[in-house]
Amino acid sequence: MKSFREHLWAPWWIWLVGAVFALSLGVAYAVPFHARIGWIVGTITGVLVVIGLVRSSPVIEVRDGCLYAGRAHIAIQFIDTFTPLDRNASLELRGPGANPLAWNHKARWVHGRQDGRL
Repeated sequence: MKSFREHLWAPWWIWLVGAVFALSLGVAYAVPFHARIGWIVGTITGVLVVIGLVRSSPVIEVRDGCLYAGRAHIAIQFIDTFTPLDRNASLELRGPGANPLAWNHKARWVHGRQDGRL
């Protein structure tokens, strides 16, 4: 069986916001204290931002006859068809049309494929 692995990274602008946040926090601490303190605070904040973005980026994987989405998995034999959702359909299924028994794995920055291929 063919295997597949995709890491759904946050878009570039979220990484940019994190970098600007770390830089501004470093400057905010460097001005009243010392430049060394600013560098330390900015570096630690930058590392924490990177760790947070890496850990919050979901991994979708098909291997060993199973589909994995984060920690959840299901055997491929139980998947008959799937339907790609546009923005409105996705909002509907996460809101008023939600199934309380359903499990969703959604990253807000992922817009998904619209061609219906897995």
